[in-house]
Amino acid sequence: MLMASEIMRRKVITIEPDETIATAISRMIENNIHHLPVTSSKKFLGMIGFDSLLRRSVIPVSTKVSTLMEYGPRGKEDSSAIDIAKLMVDAGRKAVAIVDGDEKLIGIITTTDIIKNISKIINPSEYKVGDIMSKEPITVNEDDNVDLAIKTMREIDEFSLPVVNEYGKLTGIINIEDFSRAYWRDKEKMSQGEYYRNMGKIKVKDVMVPPVFSKEEDSLTKCLKQMDEMNSKICVVVDNEFKPIGILTHSDLLDEIVKLQPQEGVLVNISGINFPDLETYDRIYEIIQRRIKGFGKINRLTPKILNLHFEEHKQQSGEIKYSVRGRLTTESRTFYARAWDWDLFKAVRELMDEFKRMIEKEKEKRLGE
Repeated sequence: MLMASEIMRRKVITIEPDETIATAISRMIENNIHHLPVTSSKKFLGMIGFDSLLRRSVIPVSTKVSTLMEYGPRGKEDSSAIDIAKLMVDAGRKAVAIVDGDEKLIGIITTTDIIKNISKIINPSEYKVGDIMSKEPITVNEDDNVDLAIKTMREIDEFSLPVVNEYGKLTGIINIEDFSRAYWRDKEKMSQGEYYRNMGKIKVKDVMVPPVFSKEEDSLTKCLKQMDEMNSKICVVVDNEFKPIGILTHSDLLDEIVKLQPQEGVLVNISGINFPDLETYDRIYEIIQRRIKGFGKINRLTPKILNLHFEEHKQQSGEIKYSVRGRLTTESRTFYARAWDWDLFKAVRELMDEFKRMIEKEKEKRLGE
Protein backbone atom coordinates (compact mmCIF):
# COMPACT_ATOMS: atom_id res chain seq x y z
CA MET A 1 0.00 0.00 0.00
CA LEU A 2 1.30 3.44 -0.95
CA MET A 3 1.89 5.57 2.13
CA ALA A 4 1.89 9.32 2.69
CA SER A 5 5.55 9.20 3.73
CA GLU A 6 6.47 7.95 0.24
CA ILE A 7 4.89 10.78 -1.73
CA MET A 8 4.88 13.82 0.56
CA ARG A 9 7.23 16.72 -0.07
CA ARG A 10 9.36 17.36 2.99
CA LYS A 11 10.94 20.57 1.74
CA VAL A 12 7.91 22.83 2.08
CA ILE A 13 7.63 26.50 1.18
CA THR A 14 5.59 28.21 3.90
CA ILE A 15 4.36 31.63 4.94
CA GLU A 16 3.84 33.33 8.30
CA PRO A 17 0.37 34.51 9.38
CA ASP A 18 1.49 38.18 9.63
CA GLU A 19 2.82 38.31 6.07
CA THR A 20 0.65 39.84 3.35
CA ILE A 21 -1.53 38.36 0.63
CA ALA A 22 0.76 40.05 -1.94
CA THR A 23 3.73 38.13 -0.51
CA ALA A 24 1.77 34.87 -0.63
CA ILE A 25 0.83 35.39 -4.30
CA SER A 26 4.42 36.25 -5.25
CA ARG A 27 5.74 33.21 -3.42
CA MET A 28 3.29 30.86 -5.15
CA ILE A 29 4.01 32.31 -8.59
CA GLU A 30 7.81 32.25 -8.12
CA ASN A 31 7.76 28.63 -6.97
CA ASN A 32 5.04 27.43 -9.37
CA ILE A 33 2.82 26.14 -6.56
CA HIS A 34 -0.86 26.61 -5.72
CA HIS A 35 -0.81 26.29 -1.92
CA LEU A 36 1.20 27.64 1.01
CA PRO A 37 0.98 26.17 4.51
CA VAL A 38 0.75 28.89 7.14
CA THR A 39 3.08 28.21 10.05
CA SER A 40 4.35 29.83 13.23
CA SER A 41 7.39 28.33 14.98
CA LYS A 42 6.99 25.39 12.54
CA LYS A 43 3.48 24.69 13.87
CA PHE A 44 0.86 24.29 11.16
CA LEU A 45 -1.94 26.84 11.46
CA GLY A 46 -3.76 26.61 8.14
CA MET A 47 -3.46 26.85 4.38
CA ILE A 48 -3.69 29.64 1.84
CA GLY A 49 -3.77 29.17 -1.91
CA PHE A 50 -5.18 30.34 -5.20
CA ASP A 51 -8.47 28.66 -4.25
CA SER A 52 -8.67 30.88 -1.14
CA LEU A 53 -8.09 33.96 -3.28
CA LEU A 54 -10.67 32.93 -5.86
CA ARG A 55 -13.33 32.61 -3.17
CA ARG A 56 -12.71 36.20 -2.04
CA SER A 57 -12.81 38.39 -5.13
CA VAL A 58 -12.28 41.75 -3.42
CA ILE A 59 -9.68 42.07 -0.69
CA PRO A 60 -6.65 44.40 -0.36
CA VAL A 61 -3.38 42.60 -1.09
CA SER A 62 -1.92 44.26 2.01
CA THR A 63 -4.28 42.10 4.09
CA LYS A 64 -2.56 39.68 6.45
CA VAL A 65 -2.49 36.02 5.51
CA SER A 66 -4.14 35.10 8.83
CA THR A 67 -7.33 36.82 7.63
CA LEU A 68 -7.70 34.60 4.58
CA MET A 69 -6.10 31.29 5.58
CA GLU A 70 -8.31 28.23 5.85
CA TYR A 71 -8.06 25.53 8.51
CA GLY A 72 -7.34 22.79 5.99
CA PRO A 73 -7.14 19.01 6.51
CA ARG A 74 -4.19 17.39 8.28
CA GLY A 75 -2.65 13.99 7.67
CA LYS A 76 0.05 11.80 9.23
CA GLU A 77 3.13 10.16 7.73
CA ASP A 78 1.69 6.72 8.36
CA SER A 79 -1.59 7.52 6.56
CA SER A 80 -2.19 5.71 3.29
CA ALA A 81 -2.34 7.64 0.03
CA ILE A 82 -5.99 6.58 -0.26
CA ASP A 83 -6.68 8.08 3.19
CA ILE A 84 -5.09 11.35 2.05
CA ALA A 85 -7.16 11.33 -1.15
CA LYS A 86 -10.31 10.83 0.94
CA LEU A 87 -9.31 13.77 3.15
CA MET A 88 -9.04 15.94 0.03
CA VAL A 89 -12.36 14.81 -1.41
CA ASP A 90 -14.17 15.05 1.92
CA ALA A 91 -12.86 18.57 2.66
CA GLY A 92 -13.02 19.79 -0.94
CA ARG A 93 -9.33 20.74 -0.81
CA LYS A 94 -6.42 20.12 -3.15
CA ALA A 95 -3.65 19.96 -0.56
CA VAL A 96 -3.16 18.25 2.81
CA ALA A 97 -0.58 19.25 5.41
CA ILE A 98 1.36 16.38 7.01
CA VAL A 99 2.01 17.04 10.69
CA ASP A 100 3.60 15.26 13.61
CA GLY A 101 2.08 14.65 17.03
CA ASP A 102 2.78 18.23 18.08
CA GLU A 103 1.02 19.67 15.01
CA LYS A 104 4.36 20.74 13.54
CA LEU A 105 4.50 20.74 9.75
CA ILE A 106 6.72 18.00 8.32
CA GLY A 107 5.43 17.85 4.75
CA ILE A 108 2.67 18.51 2.23
CA ILE A 109 0.78 16.39 -0.28
CA THR A 110 -1.15 17.92 -3.18
CA THR A 111 -3.40 16.32 -5.75
CA THR A 112 -0.45 16.43 -8.16
CA ASP A 113 1.68 14.33 -5.80
CA ILE A 114 -1.03 11.66 -5.66
CA ILE A 115 -1.74 11.64 -9.40
CA LYS A 116 1.97 11.28 -10.22
CA ASN A 117 1.88 8.07 -8.19
CA ILE A 118 -1.57 6.86 -9.22
CA SER A 119 -0.18 3.78 -10.99
CA LYS A 120 0.85 2.51 -7.53
CA ILE A 121 -2.78 2.71 -6.40
CA ILE A 122 -4.79 1.68 -9.47
CA ASN A 123 -3.85 0.14 -12.81
CA PRO A 124 -4.41 2.92 -15.40
CA SER A 125 -4.16 0.47 -18.29
CA GLU A 126 -7.47 -1.06 -17.16
CA TYR A 127 -9.33 2.22 -17.70
CA LYS A 128 -10.47 4.19 -20.71
CA VAL A 129 -10.56 7.97 -20.46
CA GLY A 130 -14.32 7.84 -20.98
CA ASP A 131 -14.71 5.68 -17.86
CA ILE A 132 -13.60 8.48 -15.55
CA MET A 133 -14.10 11.78 -17.38
CA SER A 134 -16.77 14.31 -16.40
CA LYS A 135 -19.23 15.10 -19.17
CA GLU A 136 -20.49 18.53 -20.25
CA PRO A 137 -17.20 20.37 -19.65
CA ILE A 138 -17.37 24.05 -18.83
CA THR A 139 -15.26 26.08 -21.28
CA VAL A 140 -14.32 29.68 -22.04
CA ASN A 141 -13.89 31.27 -25.45
CA GLU A 142 -10.46 32.42 -26.58
CA ASP A 143 -11.88 35.93 -27.14
CA ASP A 144 -13.39 36.14 -23.64
CA ASN A 145 -11.79 38.43 -21.08
CA VAL A 146 -9.71 36.79 -18.38
CA ASP A 147 -12.05 38.08 -15.67
CA LEU A 148 -14.72 35.73 -17.03
CA ALA A 149 -12.27 32.83 -16.76
CA ILE A 150 -11.56 33.80 -13.15
CA LYS A 151 -15.29 33.94 -12.37
CA THR A 152 -15.79 30.51 -13.95
CA MET A 153 -12.83 29.02 -12.05
CA ARG A 154 -14.29 30.38 -8.83
CA GLU A 155 -17.67 28.79 -9.55
CA ILE A 156 -16.33 25.30 -10.27
CA ASP A 157 -13.34 25.40 -7.88
CA GLU A 158 -10.76 24.52 -10.53
CA PHE A 159 -7.50 26.21 -11.56
CA SER A 160 -7.65 25.32 -15.27
CA LEU A 161 -10.26 25.58 -18.03
CA PRO A 162 -10.51 24.38 -21.65
CA VAL A 163 -10.51 27.16 -24.25
CA VAL A 164 -12.53 26.97 -27.48
CA ASN A 165 -12.80 29.15 -30.58
CA GLU A 166 -15.94 30.60 -32.18
CA TYR A 167 -16.71 27.19 -33.71
CA GLY A 168 -16.56 25.41 -30.35
CA LYS A 169 -13.29 23.64 -31.16
CA LEU A 170 -10.58 23.19 -28.55
CA THR A 171 -7.69 25.64 -28.96
CA GLY A 172 -5.99 25.73 -25.56
CA ILE A 173 -6.11 25.63 -21.77
CA ILE A 174 -6.00 28.58 -19.41
CA ASN A 175 -4.33 28.11 -16.01
CA ILE A 176 -4.54 30.50 -13.11
CA GLU A 177 -0.77 30.64 -12.62
CA ASP A 178 -0.09 31.57 -16.24
CA PHE A 179 -2.00 34.83 -16.23
CA SER A 180 -1.03 35.59 -12.63
CA ARG A 181 2.66 35.27 -13.49
CA ALA A 182 2.32 37.35 -16.63
CA TYR A 183 0.06 40.14 -15.41
CA TRP A 184 0.37 40.64 -11.66
CA ARG A 185 1.69 44.15 -11.38
CA ASP A 186 2.31 46.63 -8.58
CA LYS A 187 0.94 44.20 -6.02
CA GLU A 188 1.32 46.30 -2.90
CA LYS A 189 -0.51 49.28 -4.45
CA MET A 190 -3.39 47.37 -6.00
CA SER A 191 -6.38 45.85 -4.26
CA GLN A 192 -7.30 42.36 -5.34
CA GLY A 193 -10.54 43.77 -6.74
CA GLU A 194 -8.55 46.22 -8.86
CA TYR A 195 -6.32 43.37 -9.93
CA TYR A 196 -9.25 41.30 -11.14
CA ARG A 197 -10.74 44.33 -12.90
CA ASN A 198 -7.37 44.74 -14.62
CA MET A 199 -7.68 41.10 -15.70
CA GLY A 200 -10.82 42.14 -17.58
CA LYS A 201 -8.68 43.93 -20.16
CA ILE A 202 -6.79 40.76 -21.04
CA LYS A 203 -8.05 38.18 -23.54
CA VAL A 204 -7.97 34.47 -22.75
CA LYS A 205 -6.07 33.79 -26.00
CA ASP A 206 -3.22 36.03 -24.78
CA VAL A 207 -2.38 33.73 -21.87
CA MET A 208 -3.69 30.28 -22.81
CA VAL A 209 -1.29 27.35 -23.34
CA PRO A 210 -1.44 24.34 -25.73
CA PRO A 211 -4.08 21.82 -24.61
CA VAL A 212 -3.70 18.26 -23.40
CA PHE A 213 -6.43 16.23 -25.10
CA SER A 214 -7.64 12.67 -25.59
CA LYS A 215 -10.46 10.67 -27.10
CA GLU A 216 -12.99 8.73 -25.01
CA GLU A 217 -11.54 5.41 -26.17
CA ASP A 218 -7.92 6.32 -25.32
CA SER A 219 -6.32 4.51 -22.41
CA LEU A 220 -5.95 6.37 -19.13
CA THR A 221 -2.23 5.56 -19.25
CA LYS A 222 -1.79 7.63 -22.41
CA CYS A 223 -3.76 10.54 -20.99
CA LEU A 224 -1.81 10.56 -17.70
CA LYS A 225 1.48 10.52 -19.60
CA GLN A 226 0.45 13.59 -21.60
CA MET A 227 -0.71 15.41 -18.47
CA ASP A 228 2.60 14.68 -16.76
CA GLU A 229 4.74 15.71 -19.75
CA MET A 230 2.89 19.02 -20.15
CA ASN A 231 2.48 19.61 -16.41
CA SER A 232 -1.28 19.92 -16.87
CA LYS A 233 -3.97 19.30 -14.28
CA ILE A 234 -6.64 18.65 -16.89
CA CYS A 235 -7.04 16.56 -20.02
CA VAL A 236 -9.80 17.65 -22.40
CA VAL A 237 -11.74 14.86 -24.10
CA VAL A 238 -12.69 15.76 -27.69
CA ASP A 239 -14.83 14.26 -30.43
CA ASN A 240 -13.83 13.79 -34.07
CA GLU A 241 -14.49 17.46 -34.76
CA PHE A 242 -12.13 18.45 -31.93
CA LYS A 243 -15.00 19.76 -29.81
CA PRO A 244 -14.82 19.14 -26.03
CA ILE A 245 -17.24 16.45 -24.85
CA GLY A 246 -15.63 15.73 -21.49
CA ILE A 247 -12.82 16.63 -19.14
CA LEU A 248 -10.53 14.60 -16.92
CA THR A 249 -9.25 16.47 -13.88
CA HIS A 250 -7.30 15.61 -10.76
CA SER A 251 -10.64 15.71 -8.91
CA ASP A 252 -12.06 12.99 -11.18
CA LEU A 253 -9.01 10.82 -10.56
CA LEU A 254 -9.20 11.33 -6.79
CA ASP A 255 -12.84 10.21 -6.87
CA GLU A 256 -11.73 6.98 -8.56
CA ILE A 257 -9.09 6.40 -5.88
CA VAL A 258 -11.50 7.08 -3.00
CA LYS A 259 -13.88 4.45 -4.37
CA LEU A 260 -11.29 1.85 -3.36
CA GLN A 261 -11.77 2.59 0.33
CA PRO A 262 -14.68 0.94 2.15
CA GLN A 263 -16.95 3.63 3.60
CA GLU A 264 -20.35 4.19 5.09
CA GLY A 265 -22.59 6.73 3.40
CA VAL A 266 -21.83 9.01 0.48
CA LEU A 267 -19.23 11.77 0.24
CA VAL A 268 -20.93 14.96 -0.94
CA ASN A 269 -19.08 17.90 -2.51
CA ILE A 270 -20.86 21.17 -3.30
CA SER A 271 -19.48 23.89 -5.57
CA GLY A 272 -20.77 26.97 -7.33
CA ILE A 273 -22.97 29.00 -5.00
CA ASN A 274 -21.63 29.86 -1.55
CA PHE A 275 -24.82 29.65 0.50
CA PRO A 276 -24.87 32.21 3.35
CA ASP A 277 -26.17 29.89 6.06
CA LEU A 278 -25.52 26.34 7.25
CA GLU A 279 -29.25 25.56 7.24
CA THR A 280 -29.29 25.49 3.44
CA TYR A 281 -26.44 22.97 3.35
CA ASP A 282 -28.12 20.88 6.05
CA ARG A 283 -31.37 20.71 4.06
CA ILE A 284 -29.49 19.75 0.88
CA TYR A 285 -27.65 16.96 2.71
CA GLU A 286 -30.89 15.77 4.30
CA ILE A 287 -32.59 15.52 0.88
CA ILE A 288 -29.62 13.62 -0.52
CA GLN A 289 -29.46 11.12 2.32
CA ARG A 290 -33.22 10.45 2.21
CA ARG A 291 -33.19 9.91 -1.55
CA ILE A 292 -30.11 7.67 -1.47
CA LYS A 293 -31.73 5.42 1.12
CA GLY A 294 -34.42 4.74 -1.46
CA PHE A 295 -31.91 3.64 -4.07
CA GLY A 296 -31.65 0.20 -2.53
CA LYS A 297 -28.55 -1.95 -2.58
CA ILE A 298 -27.60 -2.88 -6.08
CA ASN A 299 -24.48 -4.90 -6.78
CA ARG A 300 -21.62 -2.66 -7.95
CA LEU A 301 -23.94 0.38 -8.16
CA THR A 302 -23.72 1.55 -4.55
CA PRO A 303 -23.28 5.39 -4.52
CA LYS A 304 -19.86 6.49 -3.28
CA ILE A 305 -19.32 10.16 -4.18
CA LEU A 306 -21.77 12.87 -5.21
CA ASN A 307 -20.52 16.13 -6.73
CA LEU A 308 -23.07 18.94 -7.07
CA HIS A 309 -22.50 22.24 -8.88
CA PHE A 310 -25.11 24.98 -8.36
CA GLU A 311 -25.73 28.05 -10.48
CA GLU A 312 -28.11 30.99 -10.10
CA HIS A 313 -29.89 32.38 -13.16
CA LYS A 314 -31.40 35.79 -12.44
CA GLN A 315 -34.46 36.61 -14.53
CA GLN A 316 -35.58 40.07 -15.68
CA SER A 317 -38.35 39.88 -13.10
CA GLY A 318 -35.71 39.63 -10.37
CA GLU A 319 -36.57 36.02 -9.58
CA ILE A 320 -33.83 33.43 -9.41
CA LYS A 321 -33.94 30.07 -11.14
CA TYR A 322 -31.50 27.45 -9.88
CA SER A 323 -29.70 24.84 -11.91
CA VAL A 324 -27.77 21.95 -10.42
CA ARG A 325 -25.42 19.61 -12.26
CA GLY A 326 -24.62 16.33 -10.56
CA ARG A 327 -21.98 13.65 -10.92
CA LEU A 328 -22.72 10.45 -9.00
CA THR A 329 -19.86 8.00 -8.72
CA THR A 330 -20.76 4.39 -7.89
CA GLU A 331 -18.54 1.36 -7.47
CA SER A 332 -18.64 0.51 -11.17
CA ARG A 333 -20.07 3.45 -13.07
CA THR A 334 -20.48 7.24 -13.04
CA PHE A 335 -23.83 8.92 -13.76
CA TYR A 336 -24.51 12.53 -14.79
CA ALA A 337 -27.73 14.50 -14.40
CA ARG A 338 -29.03 18.04 -14.37
CA ALA A 339 -32.13 19.75 -12.94
CA TRP A 340 -33.63 23.25 -12.90
CA ASP A 341 -36.24 24.87 -10.69
CA TRP A 342 -37.23 28.13 -9.01
CA ASP A 343 -37.04 26.22 -5.73
CA LEU A 344 -33.47 25.22 -4.86
CA PHE A 345 -34.50 22.19 -2.81
CA LYS A 346 -36.97 20.97 -5.43
CA ALA A 347 -34.14 21.06 -7.98
CA VAL A 348 -32.03 18.85 -5.68
CA ARG A 349 -34.91 16.40 -5.22
CA GLU A 350 -35.49 16.20 -8.97
CA LEU A 351 -31.78 15.60 -9.56
CA MET A 352 -31.69 12.76 -7.03
CA ASP A 353 -34.84 11.22 -8.50
CA GLU A 354 -33.21 11.31 -11.94
CA PHE A 355 -30.16 9.50 -10.55
CA LYS A 356 -32.45 6.85 -9.06
CA ARG A 357 -34.12 6.33 -12.46
CA MET A 358 -30.72 5.98 -14.11
CA ILE A 359 -29.53 3.40 -11.58
CA GLU A 360 -32.75 1.41 -11.86
CA LYS A 361 -32.43 1.43 -15.65
CA GLU A 362 -28.85 0.21 -15.40
CA LYS A 363 -29.96 -2.51 -12.99
CA GLU A 364 -32.61 -3.73 -15.45
CA LYS A 365 -30.06 -3.69 -18.25
CA ARG A 366 -27.64 -5.85 -16.28
CA LEU A 367 -30.34 -8.32 -15.25
CA GLY A 368 -31.27 -8.73 -18.90
CA GLU A 369 -27.71 -9.54 -20.01
